[in-house]
Amino acid sequence: MQCLRLKHILQACKSSARIHKQRAKSGQASDMGMKSYWDAFYRSRRPRDLGDSNCFEWFFPYSETKDVFQSAFANVAENLPGNDFNLIRIAELGCGTSELSMELIQDHQSSCCITCVDFSTAALEHNQKNVKSNARFHGSVAGHLAYVAADVCHLPFSENSFDLVFEKGTMDALLKSENTRPKSDQFLLEAIRVLRPGGMFLQFSDEAPELRLDLLERMKSHVWQREPKHISVSFKNISHNDALEYFVYTVQYGKM
Repeated sequence: MQCLRLKHILQACKSSARIHKQRAKSGQASDMGMKSYWDAFYRSRRPRDLGDSNCFEWFFPYSETKDVFQSAFANVAENLPGNDFNLIRIAELGCGTSELSMELIQDHQSSCCITCVDFSTAALEHNQKNVKSNARFHGSVAGHLAYVAADVCHLPFSENSFDLVFEKGTMDALLKSENTRPKSDQFLLEAIRVLRPGGMFLQFSDEAPELRLDLLERMKSHVWQREPKHISVSFKNISHNDALEYFVYTVQYGKM
């Protein structure tokens, strides 16, 4: 049964790869790499009822990532350099209107601060209003959370700025945009550039390892050419049901 399932996964991956190539050749890629696409997407969404935060979560809610972050925090803390508050500095790349970072801070309020990055001003405005108006977050979250309007392929941060970088669905969106290869490569290189040695980069995705690992291995070779650093890549299936498969890809950068 497992062999049959793996065969189906491999066939699906090959089919997906052919579709990406066909779209790239025909110029029919979606606009999911464009700021205008996401501004329109988030502005078109309206609260379903009074008090509804109207957040949009890719793939799954924060509750299904708790174990992953708990392990990542422990790993990163081992090599945490001293700073004024000894906080784990985190960046979420392509936050959209997700409440993941808000809930992450609630669970680890005394040990982390998070910078959420997105180029959609509509998404960031929504998040800022949510933090101020939502009783669950107001007060406990605001002091540990910052929002920055920026392109994730051109981050406005210096090297070694963060201890932990993560994204949920951002890479998947870039892979469905025009100029897929250069955008996805640049995104990965930027994520590693702002990560301090000993830090971690997490990707939450529904893309199978047969496709995603190839991109991450190519990123490793690019980084090595620029500056020889040890980079390890691993993945884990974090699916909670048999209907859909989700993975977390972990990049450990320059661990001392």
